[in-house]
Amino acid sequence: MNKRLGHGIILIGPLIIVALWYILPRLGVIKEFFLPTPIRVGKEVLNLFGTKNVLTDIGYTLYRTVVGFFLAGLWGIPAGLVLGYYAKLYRMFEVVIDFFRSLPATALIPLALIVFAIGETARIFIVLFSCGLVLIINSAYGVKSCNITRLQVAEITGASTRQKFSTVIFREALPEIFAGLRISLSLSLILVVVSEMFIGTTVGLGQKIFDAQLMNHIAEMYGLILITGLLGYGLNKLFVLFERHIIHWGGK
Repeated sequence: MNKRLGHGIILIGPLIIVALWYILPRLGVIKEFFLPTPIRVGKEVLNLFGTKNVLTDIGYTLYRTVVGFFLAGLWGIPAGLVLGYYAKLYRMFEVVIDFFRSLPATALIPLALIVFAIGETARIFIVLFSCGLVLIINSAYGVKSCNITRLQVAEITGASTRQKFSTVIFREALPEIFAGLRISLSLSLILVVVSEMFIGTTVGLGQKIFDAQLMNHIAEMYGLILITGLLGYGLNKLFVLFERHIIHWGGK
């Protein structure tokens, strides 16, 4: 009974949002032109899947998100582990890391266009650079928060640096690394959608949202935003399941 109640509570928040969404235009608080009812938006979503082949746009957005996220992990995690282990090296690059971390990712769009021109490379660059910085910081923090006693035991037993990384440091840093990965996955989708709006492309959810807004297809725009949100929600849930499988000692 308690389990059913728990599942029911999860639905209360979304139901309240949908109810307000339906009621506000009806009461005239917001004009229906600017906030179409959930029924209109729902019909538009069905229309998008039925006649406008939105699956292609979802596929391209998902592809760009995953590729950028994967490449960010390839350089961000190793760099963060090394910087976290060697304190002097981290201090050498601390100002640089903090500077670029503070820089809005969207400010890199003009730079990406100049360097890479219009194309997939520019979109992927923005994702891998910005998300890589998040992973560097989280990975470095994970190393710094390692259990000192376990490291001392590894040193006493004569473990090499490589052995300490594989048996103690990496395992201890995994929770922080996965926290960074989870943030980076959401950030990847955001940056891809924004880059699709402003870096020329013919396919992608960001481009379709932008086109719908330009043509005043407001219900279609909301439908595409809803699809994008559900895509991000689904990616996050899948990642949480993966995280629980890998970090099974975390008690989640």
